[in-house]
Amino acid sequence: MLELGNIEIDSLDGESFEKLIADLLSANEFVEISMTPKTADFGADILAIKKGEKFAIQVKRSTSTIGLAAIQEVLGGMAYYGAKRGIVVTNSSFAVSARELAKRAGIELFDRKTIKHWLSHAKLAAPDVIKPRPHQIAAIEELARLRNRGENRALAIMASGLGKTYLAAFDSLRFQGTLGKPIRVLYLSHQGVILEQASQSFKRVYGAKRRFGRFDGEVRDRAAELLFATFQSMHENLSSFDPDAFEYLIIDEAHHTAAPTRDKVVNYFRPLFRLGLRPPLIAVTGKTYMPITTTWWVCHCLWSEQLRKICYRQLITAFFLIGLTPMLWEKL
Repeated sequence: MLELGNIEIDSLDGESFEKLIADLLSANEFVEISMTPKTADFGADILAIKKGEKFAIQVKRSTSTIGLAAIQEVLGGMAYYGAKRGIVVTNSSFAVSARELAKRAGIELFDRKTIKHWLSHAKLAAPDVIKPRPHQIAAIEELARLRNRGENRALAIMASGLGKTYLAAFDSLRFQGTLGKPIRVLYLSHQGVILEQASQSFKRVYGAKRRFGRFDGEVRDRAAELLFATFQSMHENLSSFDPDAFEYLIIDEAHHTAAPTRDKVVNYFRPLFRLGLRPPLIAVTGKTYMPITTTWWVCHCLWSEQLRKICYRQLITAFFLIGLTPMLWEKL
């Protein structure tokens, strides 16, 4: 097993693995290291210089043997970026055909054994484990008290930018500790971009040893331990999930008007705990609006970080918004 601190290398996503390889290259006398664009990289993920020579480096995180295509890609990268040397790095191994082509073309191959050697000699710090901030700790403690009273659902009301997603990650991890066994988590949202961001936040809290997955219009990973899904995709595939498949359920942007599909998805599952996330929507009167009226929030448990407190602590900045009608604007 490849590990850095408590991080399992094989479980890193592609971008994190590339960053790790860049750090390892830096520890092995490579300089002027830069990452190529995430799309249209022309066969090279990293560019670097060692002893005056420019290298094009193709990084392959895979569970399968690396074949000819990776060698061909890095040759293209060398031509495009004007590099004299080429390297292919993988956490896996290389096929015989790939090794033969690399030998003929002068491409260096760094496989799992090389990475293990680098890790044992490089003085790299494990990725920082993010910790909850004071206002998140207060929320986590309140959620724990609710569960101790026998409640099985709650709504966390926090202003945007204060870390609602991280709160959900921290609380689900604490809940897992209370149960004393790994849990499955389902994170529901209406936008795919939110799911990707949420997944990255959870990885920083849980580490990379758990299996993370998506369930949306592009990816259908039913076996993931921490699953990030859109309401629409789950609604279309509910029958493929056991109602008891997840111990912890998170509903993001819970203030949106409930559609029948959202209600059906949330009511289908029987988690041990549900957590809804929403911002403290404030009307011009200073009162909260958009009450929770959906069937799955017949809610007896609420937690809210008051805006006045968080502004006082300079966690967010207050501002005034003045609305003008077109007629009034023309008179100014």
